[in-house]
Amino acid sequence: MLIYLGKTTLYIIVKYNDITEYKGGIYMQELIYNILEEITGEDLHEESNVNLFDNERLDSLGIIELIVAIEDKFNIILDPAIVERKDIETPNKLIEYLQALINSKT
Repeated sequence: MLIYLGKTTLYIIVKYNDITEYKGGIYMQELIYNILEEITGEDLHEESNVNLFDNERLDSLGIIELIVAIEDKFNIILDPAIVERKDIETPNKLIEYLQALINSKT
């Protein structure tokens, strides 16, 4: 079980070893937004199409933090050399990228 305390909400999420349990679910989206909030210090729920790089919310260190956090929360391995900036430049694109990755693993 994963217990996460956001700025205004307490999330209690059962963490599964099998990533398919996250496939397309609201838990996946919330986890991504929570990770982004931890890294950027901002709640991006209302800015799902904002470019994270152009607005300087993510820099090179932030990308590594993002990849490490995703690997930890979703129990997957992401190769920073393969993950392209265009795939993760907005919260929506990041979620779509991870959903496609998860779907390809199932």
